[in-house]
Amino acid sequence: MKFFISDEWRFVAVSAVFLGLYYFFARRSGITPVLKALRYSAVLIACFLILRPYLVKQEKIPVKPNLAALLDLSAHMRGPAKEGAGKPKYESAVRWILKNQIEIEKNFSPGYYGYADKAHRLELSSSALPVISNYESSLQDSIKQVLSENAAAINNIWVITDGLSLSEADLSLSEELKGVKVDFIGVGDEVFKKILRIKDVKVPGFAFVHIPFGVSVLTEARGYGSRKITISVRDENNAVLAEESRIAPGDFQTLESTFTLKVDGVGTKRYKACVSDASDRSCRHFKRANVEAIREKTRVMYLCGRPSFEYAALREFLKTNRNIELVSFVILRNPEDAVGVTDSELSLIPFPANEIFFQDISHFDLFILHNFSFNRFGMQDKYAASLREFVKKGGSLLVIGGQDAFGSGNYAGFEAFREMLPVELANAGDYSEEIFEVQPLEHPFTKISGSWKDSLGLWNMIQALKGLNLFEKAKPDAETILKYKTQDKTGPLAVLKKFGKGRVMAMASPSTWRWKMQEGRVWKLSGFYQSFWSRAISGMTGSLELEKIKLSVIEGTSNLARMRVLDENYNPVKEDNLKIYAHLKYSGNYHPLVFRLKEPGIYETEIYPVFYGKQSIRAVVKTGEKILGEDEISFEAASPMSEFIPPDSAGLKALALKTNGKYYNLKNAGIRELSENAVPAYSERIVYRFELWNREFMFFLIFILFCAEWVIRRLSGYI
Repeated sequence: MKFFISDEWRFVAVSAVFLGLYYFFARRSGITPVLKALRYSAVLIACFLILRPYLVKQEKIPVKPNLAALLDLSAHMRGPAKEGAGKPKYESAVRWILKNQIEIEKNFSPGYYGYADKAHRLELSSSALPVISNYESSLQDSIKQVLSENAAAINNIWVITDGLSLSEADLSLSEELKGVKVDFIGVGDEVFKKILRIKDVKVPGFAFVHIPFGVSVLTEARGYGSRKITISVRDENNAVLAEESRIAPGDFQTLESTFTLKVDGVGTKRYKACVSDASDRSCRHFKRANVEAIREKTRVMYLCGRPSFEYAALREFLKTNRNIELVSFVILRNPEDAVGVTDSELSLIPFPANEIFFQDISHFDLFILHNFSFNRFGMQDKYAASLREFVKKGGSLLVIGGQDAFGSGNYAGFEAFREMLPVELANAGDYSEEIFEVQPLEHPFTKISGSWKDSLGLWNMIQALKGLNLFEKAKPDAETILKYKTQDKTGPLAVLKKFGKGRVMAMASPSTWRWKMQEGRVWKLSGFYQSFWSRAISGMTGSLELEKIKLSVIEGTSNLARMRVLDENYNPVKEDNLKIYAHLKYSGNYHPLVFRLKEPGIYETEIYPVFYGKQSIRAVVKTGEKILGEDEISFEAASPMSEFIPPDSAGLKALALKTNGKYYNLKNAGIRELSENAVPAYSERIVYRFELWNREFMFFLIFILFCAEWVIRRLSGYI
């Protein structure tokens, strides 16, 4: 029984005014308290009736509870529902709903939804199955979306899934539900099957050379309880880079392993995560991942035998380049310079040969040796051997000529130099003050302008140089980049050679600084000196080989296309105003792709819908109207329908407990049991309504009170 008054403001206002006026006039009449009590009682009852009060009696009656049935349409649900040939899991789930639809609607007021990264309404029919998504599922976000979009309160939720794409965020689902009951219906046969596989490998978009980066490996395991399994990360040659052993859980769980790796050179580094039984080191299952390695900064050690114009110009260029970290050392005090005082009294320190060649050399990417004589400092072959090991492991060595370099510096007397230099050296002094012309060969280092034709035009404009070391010849496995030409001979001027994992370049002339001086007189040559040395250093350290645009495809439960974009200095682009034109080609048809910036230098797009079989992606990237680069990649996506994976019943049961629900398997899930365990819903109905303001006895009571007042007034002589 509930009491109500009219919610119309005018009745409340009239009552208040009426009562106020009555009190104003009545308090001036001078009547006795008894008469006032009778009069006020009558007036109060009248005001009460003006408010139109009524009594309502209600009772609760059971109604159909609201139900949201969420069907997982993520990529895992493409797999077969049972071992061997069979319907996909999502199709089996749809058939189950259609088979029980009448019974469901008899017991519930249902709404059907499909979900992957987000939820959407489903119109189910046996002839038109819902479209499966290529996205991983996000159960938490999907349930929140369904609850927020429904005006009517949802009492019960069914989640029909195999549970293979549950994320860590989904485990906090109970915090979002506020009393809603969630039942989980597992799709797929729950036959016992040993499972040991790599689910996912997470790597960063970029890795910087020499700087550690993390690799996260997710491993699914079942049926290996109390036995050791080994998770490892291997390189493309199957060499183990890092590994760890774990005790496999008894139920179906996902293990996360984190490894720290480093790369020693630029380019695409290919890895594979592998899981194996500890008793058998071969990979039971693996998944590949690529990392794009670039240099955060190129670390350069510049060692010069004596000050010169070349040293000043090249050092200035290196010092002002924001992508280069420079340590330079120029010899200002030679051993033959007798000073007659102790070293502690001098401002110039002795040449720190051991620190440079043994302690600190591994910290650098490029070692520049300019007009330096090993003989002058009594340095042994072990110093040259240290340089050789530095290059073998991936470092780069640039040797620039001069009066104390190459043959004049007795480099041929050191076995390490003879082995790694790209030229054959004379056994005696080979430095000449001759004037010579520079003749470029078509090479990435000499491509100063956009095309080779334009670059050649610039090379033809540069002036002759003076002073060079006369090499005997270039080695057969070396590349000649520049040649010199005098009146009577021609020979190699700049020669490049790969040695081990690194590169060695010999530059015969220490007079390229003249190019920088010429830039002030010929405007077309502006930036020529900087461009040549920038390309030479980028090429020696491997950056020049990096394509500005590089496509890759991450295949798995979803197909993710990734594009690496580098700027002119081979650094990740940071702006998001690039124009990207991309499409996927499959079976002769073209499907546009939209790449979005994920992090500096990394753009990604989901390939949706997923196509299985051979296909290709092509992308062209522009900055304004200028083409920054383009790339094309071909790949083949294998259908996940070939592999049967049972549902993650353990994970779904644990999640059901957190959400006050139960776990069922699709094969034995009965609507009766689901209905009996559902949260009931009720509706309130009005049994009767008693309107006090519309009853005769209330007006009769007012009449009696006024009459009693009149009688008392009459008997008391007031009338």
